[in-house]
Amino acid sequence: MRIKLSYCKTDDQITDVLAKPLNIEKFKDMGKMLNLFSLENLD
Repeated sequence: MRIKLSYCKTDDQITDVLAKPLNIEKFKDMGKMLNLFSLENLD
């Protein structure tokens, strides 16, 4: 079995949205990358 590792810049680590306190802009950007959305926006 082989594992492939690849470099990911800190700014591109989308798991930060689930693990770290982020400012609102970073939170929104990461949420978009994960396809997260608010249920309030659904009609």
